[in-house]
Amino acid sequence: MALHSFNTEVAQKVGVNAAVVYENIRFWVEKNRANNKHNHDGYYWTYNSMRAFGLMFPYLSAAQVKLALNKLKDQKFIGVSNYSQAKFDKTSWYCDFDPLDLAEIANGEDKNNQPITDSKPYTKLHILEDRVDTVSPHDTKTKRNENLNLNNTANCDIIPKAKKKRMALPDNWVTSNADEEFALKKGWAVEHISSQAYKFRDYHLAKGSIMSDWSAAWRTWVRNDFDNKKKPPAKSIDMINHIARAR
Repeated sequence: MALHSFNTEVAQKVGVNAAVVYENIRFWVEKNRANNKHNHDGYYWTYNSMRAFGLMFPYLSAAQVKLALNKLKDQKFIGVSNYSQAKFDKTSWYCDFDPLDLAEIANGEDKNNQPITDSKPYTKLHILEDRVDTVSPHDTKTKRNENLNLNNTANCDIIPKAKKKRMALPDNWVTSNADEEFALKKGWAVEHISSQAYKFRDYHLAKGSIMSDWSAAWRTWVRNDFDNKKKPPAKSIDMINHIARAR
């Protein structure tokens, strides 16, 4: 079973999907650095096609991988270029800008120049793996007793849930995996999601909006899809052109 990992600090900045992809890019960049391979313009690089990413991350769709890479590029985690020798080869190359200085965190020491293997020690990383939680008979009995105690408190006063605190949109706001999934299900293209995320952030920051649930605000933004609503349907465009020619 393959294990994929991600740094929790990175995930807080760009989401889990992008953090998982970033960890893979970092590993191969560090491997090339240790072996002094693919050094271009002052950085060490690794390359991958979208098909290769799909094979490495079968639980991510092609759109999710593209969104993850776009987010990493926009947030200055990676650089993207092309150093393929063949002109017809459009495979993207990636370098690591390491904005969080993760290299200083790894193993508690600086990078060394020794070749590294495919296995890599992880610190401050969350490991993704399939797990089956087991429940002991004692746990089951304890749970049953807890349920009985809850039933006995039926006459107690019910404490209302606290309302969510309203807050401004963070300056470094980015779409979460759930936000992107919602937009994809609504038929939005990857490029449209990226551009609308910028517009959403700029609009609410400029307006000084205060919300209790920014994910809900994003879903409303997607449902409204003002940019596409402004565009007249194809038949209307043809009619306008026909009238213009007639005049």
